[in-house]
Amino acid sequence: MSVPNTHNKKLLIITYYWPPAGGPGVQRWLKFTRYLPEFGFDPVILTVDEEQASYALRDESLRNDVLPGMQIIRTPTRELYSLYLKLTGRKNIPFSGFVKESKPDFRERFIRFIRTHFFIPDPRKGWNHFALRKSCEIIRTENIKYILTTSPPHSTQLIGLHLKKKFPALKWIADFRDPWTRIFFFNELSHSIYSSYRHRILEERVLKNSDNILVVSPSMKKEFYKDHPACTPEKIMVLPNGYDENDFTEKNMAPDAEFTITYTGTLAPNYRIDSLAEAIAAINRKGENIVRLCFVGEVCEKYRNLLQQRLKPEEFELVPPVAHDKSIEYLRRSHMFLLVIPDAPDNRAIITGKLFEYLATGKPVLGIGPAEGDAALFLQRIQQRSMHGYDSIEEIKKDILDQLKIFNKTGTCGLTYDFSGYSRKNLTKSIAAIFNDISVHDLL
Repeated sequence: MSVPNTHNKKLLIITYYWPPAGGPGVQRWLKFTRYLPEFGFDPVILTVDEEQASYALRDESLRNDVLPGMQIIRTPTRELYSLYLKLTGRKNIPFSGFVKESKPDFRERFIRFIRTHFFIPDPRKGWNHFALRKSCEIIRTENIKYILTTSPPHSTQLIGLHLKKKFPALKWIADFRDPWTRIFFFNELSHSIYSSYRHRILEERVLKNSDNILVVSPSMKKEFYKDHPACTPEKIMVLPNGYDENDFTEKNMAPDAEFTITYTGTLAPNYRIDSLAEAIAAINRKGENIVRLCFVGEVCEKYRNLLQQRLKPEEFELVPPVAHDKSIEYLRRSHMFLLVIPDAPDNRAIITGKLFEYLATGKPVLGIGPAEGDAALFLQRIQQRSMHGYDSIEEIKKDILDQLKIFNKTGTCGLTYDFSGYSRKNLTKSIAAIFNDISVHDLL
């Protein structure tokens, strides 16, 4: 494992999500920072005070992935979400993909109005004042020449925008884990013409003034350039999330006795699994084997009800959100994995971080989503497997039955392919090259 080096350059990484925050958003730069010192950069992390932060998930186990000796600086924040919880009586911060899960009451509509009109670009902008002040201090005292801002929340990019204006010599990379105005739930937040305009103006300024831009998918790169032609394609690089080899060192864990298809992460109302449930029900009614579905994470009420109605209790399992290392254990125990791309506008650009962890296991991925999307093309290139349409019950059923036959013959469903190029360590080398002004090709 890497350790900070006194001869390395210092890189200030400004990120709202850092352990004990949980979920895929925190893992991207948590994992990359472990390898940056090997390529000449010592990360300095600026993040929010964990006691004041608005996290939808917490994962204490991720603290174990923090590079020993790394400088981590936390600041206070003032955010809308504390008021939101008080007014709605909720105990937890809502997941972004659950915008349309239920009809909002008056208080919810009021909070959404405040959010979209007075907290542009997002409710976590209350952190910016504190983060910007501390960033200036760090840049001066640590002689920082390189910064990286990562979002969402996209308000974090505005910190980089202010710093670039104040310190023009800084090399600034803006990293986008998700789209900004093209995120699939953007139009569901009831933006006014004015608030939509403000979002696009801020997005334009960030893209125009940053030195380089990182995105996670080829379609996302095309969309940024299409919406903002002043931002040249050469300025934008596709850097996928990848996987950490250290998470997959124990590959010999015995899989479950029953054929199990596992999904990890959030399953929101537009992550359509209706056809999958029908296919599983049909297979289990006629087959000798039971095919089990296992969902590890937050599942919306719509699909909890669907699974209970279509499948028997022994045919599916709902596991609440677990620590990341525990979710890897579920992957090792499974025979096949479920990837669902939400049925929403601009969904071709979606390529989730979980796909890379799925592929790192060497087991087949059952994909449901757009056939020409980035995830589908990547899955085809690596595993020579096709993405199934949302209503393709027979195709989904055949795919599962084919894998079930292999399982019955061999006891496993392993595939053979080289995926090492997408390890976090290999991807980090490209990050360092960008800061060193070395031309790097898209990595997806």
